[in-house]
Amino acid sequence: MIQKLSDIHLINFNVGIQGYTFLQELNQALQEIGIQRRVRLIFGSPKAQELYRELKRKYLFVYPEIPICAFIAKEQVEHLFSEDWHFSYFLTARVDFVVCEPDGKPKFAVEYQGGYHESAEQRKKDRFKKLVLNEVGLPLIEISSRDIQNLDEFF
Repeated sequence: MIQKLSDIHLINFNVGIQGYTFLQELNQALQEIGIQRRVRLIFGSPKAQELYRELKRKYLFVYPEIPICAFIAKEQVEHLFSEDWHFSYFLTARVDFVVCEPDGKPKFAVEYQGGYHESAEQRKKDRFKKLVLNEVGLPLIEISSRDIQNLDEFF
């Protein structure tokens, strides 16, 4: 029996042998050692996961939980860092989803506006995130839980 990840020595890389694929075998091995219980979903809520599925139906290149500093250069927006927390927030802030062109260039960002966004502190951070995205000309689409059922109106 597999006890830890390093015990996975020989996973069959040949697709189709005995009806298994590499991914099926890897998933089974990870479940056996409890990896699945120690990691959490990348989606913050079931509604965010539903939004991801809907976006994937419409767009091929949808990436979840992307740091804004991954696609915006600090030099483009550092003049906006007027408060002490702005720079550190820029380095850690994420957008829920980025929809990209096939070459990886972002087309627009999507934020799911669940209950987490209702606090005064989070609204302040959201305003700054919008300011940064607006500065580089990247549209931000904000979706509420009731909007998920009507995504055709947004895209």
